[in-house]
Order: sequence, then structure tokens, then C-alpha cells
Amino acid sequence: MNFDKKNNKDLITIANLYHKLECLNISSYTKLSEILIYNIIYSCPKFQHFNLNFCEITDITIKAIASSCLN
Repeated sequence: MNFDKKNNKDLITIANLYHKLECLNISSYTKLSEILIYNIIYSCPKFQHFNLNFCEITDITIKAIASSCLN
């Protein structure tokens, strides 16, 4: 799936509908907001793999992902 600004809303919808989501690949997508990432990780507690390669995220976001994704 090719994500752009209008698809940020789609990512939130996916996270809210698929609470059992374990894997998501959004590598190279540089237009993610930290709030969007937080919404995704907190909506999907079963995450095991979240590919954010080449995404522009901060250390704070990485720490939030690590602390909430225990798998």
C-alpha cells in the first residue's frame, strides 16, 4: 500500500479495526506524525514487527514503541 497524507487516516482506521494486527510495514514513509505512530502502537497490543525503515521518527517515538510492544 502506498501511503500519503490522505492515507494517514486509513492507517488509524486499520489500527482501530484490526486490534490483532501483528505486523505492519510502512518503511520509507516519511510523512508519519508521532501521534499517528502512537495511535497505531497503542491500538495494536499484539504487534511483533513494525517496519519503519527510513521513516523520520525521533528517539522518543522509538522508546514509546519499545515500551508498548512487548512482543
